Amino acid sequence: MYPVSVLAVRSAWLCLVFCCLWAAGCSPQDGEAGDSEPAWVSEFAETHRQSEEATERAIGFHKAIVRLEHEGILSRLAESQPAEPGEAVPDDDSVPKSAAVREMVLANITDFVDSVESDAGEVEKAVSEDIRGWKSVAHDRFRLERELIRASDDAVRVAQYTSLLSARSKHFWLWSTVGIASLLVIVVRDRRQEFRRVFNGGRAKSWAVRTWKYFLAFGILLGIVSLLLFVMGEQVEDWVWKAATGVSPRETVHELVDDAKTRQDEALLKQKTASDGWDQGLDGVRDRLSKKWLEAIEKWQRLVVAITVREQLASRLAKERSTLASLHQDVESKLSNMEAIQVKRRKSRLILGGALLAVVFIGHLLFWVGVWRRRRRTGATCPQCMSVGQFAKVPAASPVGHPSWECQEVAVRDASGINQACGFRVQDSHREMAKLSFPTLGIPQAGKTHWLAMAYQKIALGDFPINVRLDSIDSPSADQFDRMVSDILRSRVNTQATQTDRIPDPLVFEFQDDDPWGQSDVLLNMFDYSGEVILRGLDNTHLVRALRADGYLFFLDPMFPPDEQVRALRRFRDHVSTVVGRRLRTPVALCVSKIDLLETAPYGNSDNIRRFYSALQEIGEDITLDAMSRRSAITGELRDTIWPGWNIEREVDEIFGGRFQFFPMTPVGLESKGEKDLSKVTIRPFAVLEPLLWLLHMTGHPIFTK
Repeated sequence: MYPVSVLAVRSAWLCLVFCCLWAAGCSPQDGEAGDSEPAWVSEFAETHRQSEEATERAIGFHKAIVRLEHEGILSRLAESQPAEPGEAVPDDDSVPKSAAVREMVLANITDFVDSVESDAGEVEKAVSEDIRGWKSVAHDRFRLERELIRASDDAVRVAQYTSLLSARSKHFWLWSTVGIASLLVIVVRDRRQEFRRVFNGGRAKSWAVRTWKYFLAFGILLGIVSLLLFVMGEQVEDWVWKAATGVSPRETVHELVDDAKTRQDEALLKQKTASDGWDQGLDGVRDRLSKKWLEAIEKWQRLVVAITVREQLASRLAKERSTLASLHQDVESKLSNMEAIQVKRRKSRLILGGALLAVVFIGHLLFWVGVWRRRRRTGATCPQCMSVGQFAKVPAASPVGHPSWECQEVAVRDASGINQACGFRVQDSHREMAKLSFPTLGIPQAGKTHWLAMAYQKIALGDFPINVRLDSIDSPSADQFDRMVSDILRSRVNTQATQTDRIPDPLVFEFQDDDPWGQSDVLLNMFDYSGEVILRGLDNTHLVRALRADGYLFFLDPMFPPDEQVRALRRFRDHVSTVVGRRLRTPVALCVSKIDLLETAPYGNSDNIRRFYSALQEIGEDITLDAMSRRSAITGELRDTIWPGWNIEREVDEIFGGRFQFFPMTPVGLESKGEKDLSKVTIRPFAVLEPLLWLLHMTGHPIFTK
């Protein structure tokens, strides 16, 4: 059950995602409030205006210089020496005929220079005012140029696509990505054990895990679209336009900028030619003119250039206004197209926004419904007989006790042929916990019960990794195994054959893993099946129940001839394939028991046996995945010595897909190798918990994190 705080945080987060996604999907983008043109419109407009301004300035400069040269000011000044400031100029033929020069000669030069400089400043100030108004005209022109292209007949056809893939839709895609990512994060966290099981080679059971790849791919696609629109949304929109209509608004408008730059280069070349000619003419008379006269000429040139430039800019601005008015008329003629485009844009955004909102909402709804149904199904399923809905509540035996649930399913018959109820009991607090079932299988007398008894004893003593928790829960089997452990340790009596007339009562443990994403509590059920079960047919309910498990412990007896074990393993493989499916991905621990007795076998004097024991001693008793893998490897090397010609790995790999491992073990210990009399040995079990911990790890529960 999820804590209230977790549910509150998740609900608040999902509400925020839904609201933002709805706002992003329904926000306007076509009206004045929402249609913010791309940044390149302003950029191109300003670049174009600057190029045109530079062109007109260059043309104005060229015209002014040509006008001054035509008046022949420099040539006339070269013929005579003008008077110094304050000196009267003789009125004879040596005075230049130009009215401007004549005025300059007759007036005071200093006052003339100041007056010309003031007039030039006023003209340049007026030019700046004209340019300030030109900026808005240029921007409006380029905006209308773009809108005219976007209002074409072809644009109506692709409006819905270009509307969605534009920089103005980036927040729409971002919140869609956040919504899908939220769903993925919640699903992955909630079903993390099953995801780990899949990554370990297992097969997904729930729809959420089976379909996570599609949701992940969808989320990645949305994320890529969002990233592209944030980084290069304008280029993406332009590319979509060009791909759909064959016309790129950006490229089309940029042609105007290119043309303006070409004219600018030509005008600047003329300006440079005129400037060089003027400088050469001025250099020719510089030696014959005083400093004050040179200053007067420069100021006069500045005034003439400023006046001419203003005339050029005014003419150009008038043309721009005329072009803008014409564009307004063209755009007005496309109003029907623009209205149709706006309708399609809004409709497409609403449809896709609604679809994505529905995906996020329905995905979360299905997830929570799945969580609720899974908890209900888990609580209603008996881990012993696998019946559903057969639990009946049993009142507490005392006022301070807790109620429990008992399975009433009539699933088996006892030896007398009388029907019996399953009778499995579970505490009310444990009923809805996730459950794992691990059966022991193998031929009779392979050491299954002995192993389980000593594993139970080590768990009771807490002899397992400290970062996990395994607590035994009171049950009929727990009492039975308590007596069994006592017989082994005190009386040195070996275990008896397991009952075959009914499904065994499981040993039940409350297990808590070491998951960094949040520790999980699981009800672990260990079933001690008799060796005869594996030799029966699929009409036997005991066998079918044993095969419907989350992992298997299949025991191989190195002291027993291989023929019957080969048949048992093949029957197990075939039964699993029939009951569960050919593509089974359930892990199986191949437990090689009785390794303390290898020296008493016919092959006991082999050097391979001595190397095997030496390798085990070198590996040590560390409970780690690496140690388990190394023990499995040396056991695989010993296989041909124990069972010549039997390729166990190939037979198991066909059905379990590599999810198997050898586990050499002995519930007695390796200190008294070859001794079969328990009264003469010191019982110190070796590697009996490893197969159980490995199965828990393979089912997605982290254990070896520290």
